[in-house]
Amino acid sequence: MTKTIGGLFLLTSVNLMAGCSVFQTDDHAVDPEFAYVDAHLDKALAIPEGLDAPQVRDEYPVPETKAQNNAPVGEHLSDKPPTLLLAVGKGIGVVKSDEYGGPTVWFDYREIEIWQAIKDFMERRGYRIAREDRKQAIIETDWIVEDRSSWWDTLFGSESPQKVRDRYRFVLRGSEQGTQRLLTVQPVAHEVLLYDAEQWQSAPMSSERTKLFMNQFLGDWAEQQDRRILARLNNSKRPISLKLHHDNDDRPALIAEADYNIVWGRLTRVLPELGFKILKKDAALGTMDVEYQGEQKSWLASLFSDDEDSVLPKREYRVQLSDRQDVTMIKWLDEEGEKEIPLAQLTKIYQLLEQAFSKQQ
Repeated sequence: MTKTIGGLFLLTSVNLMAGCSVFQTDDHAVDPEFAYVDAHLDKALAIPEGLDAPQVRDEYPVPETKAQNNAPVGEHLSDKPPTLLLAVGKGIGVVKSDEYGGPTVWFDYREIEIWQAIKDFMERRGYRIAREDRKQAIIETDWIVEDRSSWWDTLFGSESPQKVRDRYRFVLRGSEQGTQRLLTVQPVAHEVLLYDAEQWQSAPMSSERTKLFMNQFLGDWAEQQDRRILARLNNSKRPISLKLHHDNDDRPALIAEADYNIVWGRLTRVLPELGFKILKKDAALGTMDVEYQGEQKSWLASLFSDDEDSVLPKREYRVQLSDRQDVTMIKWLDEEGEKEIPLAQLTKIYQLLEQAFSKQQ
């Protein structure tokens, strides 16, 4: 019996010592003492008569501990390291600016990809959407509740809240460069529920919490990108079905039954083989400027030539790709990207691409 009681006492002692996290808060990683806040200077050193006072340099004065302009001191001063945005990887980076109202990250991806990634992130996390405005590119979360209650605080009480809830706003906008997209997370509301309280109370939200929420999304983004890369590697060499179709305005277009990125990669490989020189490409905008130069040593030369009978003249064109969920639309436009080429020319291009896409790469 004595051994059992002793074991329980030891176990309880270990739990209390290991449970220091119970006393941690948002602002403190440890449980320090703040006696220095009440420190004061004692009587100055008395210099005996006939002796010179020691030389004192005041190059590094100790500041007063009283708060200046309501700046936090003592227990109100956070000792946690600042949160860094985890925007690492290809086509993504941190925007070092405070003008957007929250942590901001640039993406070298199309807006539709980022928009869908936000919605998928919300669904996987179980967060509800309170507002969605596709035109203004805004998604607001409903309340996201964090339960901080513990048996220790339940028994003995605590000044720390037992629950915390937040709301955030995703804002997607274009950059000054035009090709990049900027994603900002803005704080909307922050409330706490204290022990023995029945109603939530509004409280100021620290910028650190907003960064942590952005990091949640960035972590999900990185994980999904890794999965997409693996899927792309598995699917990129498979044959792609291509059809001659029309868009919603009854204009001729090609429909490739594959993911946008797979079609984009396939085009960059097969177009040079078909006699097209790629002059400029922008995957974020889905545009590819090409110049047809002809294929001198193949039967393509009979189709693409400078003769009057040429189906496709040797000049520059713009290829426009657009994501249509499970398929990709391909349009062949003039050099300015304003007008579709004649249907007869697009039909010949379809025949060439259909043959190239149907092969195992």
